[in-house]
Amino acid sequence: MRFIENAKNYLELSLVDSGKEKCIPLKGVFFHPRDYYLFHYVIAGKGVLELNNHKYELSKGQIFMIPPLTEARYYPASSNPWTYLWVGFSGANVEEYLKICSLSINQPIFNDDKNLTFKTIFERIESHGYERGFSDLTSLGYTYILIQEMINHLGREKKISTIAQHTYMAMEFIKNNYKVQISVSDIASSLGVNVNYLANIFKKVAGISPKEYLTKTRMEKAGILLRTNRYKIKEVAEEVGYPNQLHFSSQFRKYYHCSPSEFALKGEKENERSE
Repeated sequence: MRFIENAKNYLELSLVDSGKEKCIPLKGVFFHPRDYYLFHYVIAGKGVLELNNHKYELSKGQIFMIPPLTEARYYPASSNPWTYLWVGFSGANVEEYLKICSLSINQPIFNDDKNLTFKTIFERIESHGYERGFSDLTSLGYTYILIQEMINHLGREKKISTIAQHTYMAMEFIKNNYKVQISVSDIASSLGVNVNYLANIFKKVAGISPKEYLTKTRMEKAGILLRTNRYKIKEVAEEVGYPNQLHFSSQFRKYYHCSPSEFALKGEKENERSE
């Protein structure tokens, strides 16, 4: 169904791909842009990544990221060519998670520090994905663990500031409570900070305000529910924290530039064409 293909645009996290390769010398890979994040863990040997006009020489225990819609080239060393594991994933909140980790196209490398934590996670994602498929909940669970470990690890390595920590905690509060009527004041109170401070730091880290992030979270969850064609608009509105259907419809139109019923109808037609 087309809805499943589009789900990665709305779901918080979706595992797309994983695998393992032992490269032969001088095998170059030109990475054509894809619509998901790709992480490689070098488990042995050496190689080179060329990304965004930068060249990185990599070896065992290092991890490199290729962002979505980005061209890259990577290849093994002529002697001692690398072996790597890879994981590809997407989701509505991945970009925000990686901002907290300070990972970007300009800073795509980080190290496992020889504790093999990441190697184990990559191996488990690859093995479970191969055996059970990428939609398997165990595989997806390990992908969540991978992101959490990146946040923990890079937090220690880069000394994530209190500002970033507060922003991440605010995001978690929103994701856990978007179904009920919460305000920016409630979010700030959960962190023990004032509203103005939260608004300033959230905008700095996430690029949008806490209120906009709350609306974004609710609208994306609403989009998923509407595309199933199983719920009435009033039910969807209540499920994402809007007891007033008119208010929900107004916010939905501002976000998607169409009404909830038009959005649901479009999803129904896409599903019919893909069957």
